[in-house]
Amino acid sequence: MTAAAGASSYNIGPVGSFIGWAFLPNLVTGWIQSFLYRLFTRAGDPMPQAGSPRYMRDRKYIYCFVIASYLTFTIYECWVGIAGHPTFYEMLGVPVDADEKLIKRGFRKATVKYHPDKAGSGAEHLFVQYKIAYDILLDPVKRFAYERLGPAMTLPDWALCKTRYDFVAHAAWAKLPNYTGSLIVLVVLGTLGVLEFGKYWRFLSLALSTRIIYFFTRRTLLPFEQVALAQQILLSAIIGISQLAPLFQERKTKWSETMYSDYLDRLMAQAAAIKGEAKAASDMEVAPFVRQDGSIDRDLKMQMADWLVERRIESEPEMRDALGRVLPKRRKDRPVGSK
Repeated sequence: MTAAAGASSYNIGPVGSFIGWAFLPNLVTGWIQSFLYRLFTRAGDPMPQAGSPRYMRDRKYIYCFVIASYLTFTIYECWVGIAGHPTFYEMLGVPVDADEKLIKRGFRKATVKYHPDKAGSGAEHLFVQYKIAYDILLDPVKRFAYERLGPAMTLPDWALCKTRYDFVAHAAWAKLPNYTGSLIVLVVLGTLGVLEFGKYWRFLSLALSTRIIYFFTRRTLLPFEQVALAQQILLSAIIGISQLAPLFQERKTKWSETMYSDYLDRLMAQAAAIKGEAKAASDMEVAPFVRQDGSIDRDLKMQMADWLVERRIESEPEMRDALGRVLPKRRKDRPVGSK
């Protein structure tokens, strides 16, 4: 029964995944960002402050990289766990579609190598495992159940199952709490709006899960192994997309008539304040030239008009080119150090 116990070890628990996704990305992102700033910031230059545009932009890129890396790691960890536990077919050295003759031949080879009478008492445990694998693969009903349910069907609580219907019904009752709880959690999260972002990508990952499994694996996976890997891929993808939602989701504010009116009032008040400050500054500049009757000196008006005309002429491209040719010649004839 050791195989049955080990079958679930590569199936990463959802609690551990949720805890990892909740704390690790932000923690690792902060470490990487601090390390990169210390590595690439020159001595004497200030580091970007938290909350600044550059800091937030860099954090966004690093956070996306961390999420993608952790997603890949969780999938790889699940795959390594699956590959590290040989199936009953691999134990007997036969293909998945092996017939009764091949299964018996594989068991005879295992008997020669691991039988307690030949290999000693230390190999008794291994021989029992091979005997369990042989008995299950030789029975069409148990073979059907093993391919879909995994080594867990060798546990004592499955002993009363004799037909395919018995195994399927028992598996349905065993998995019902898990899938029901997952459904309730998804419904609650969807109702709260947590899963609004990334709907397309979640359904796309669900549709392409079999292709992803086929691309990343180099051996034929049994149905129960495919289910375990697909569950981990979907769980990691859903949580990863939800983690990226605050970075890419555009928060659109619904404007009401009251909000438009308040915003317009604030804008008009700011415009009036700017106009008043500009008028006050202008009055302060011309205050020395204002007569007792409130009129401005005529000479000041003429000088200001001439100054504006000169500035306008000097801003023309032709005039700038002419000044650029004349001024260097005049400066050559002057003594060194003169202005």
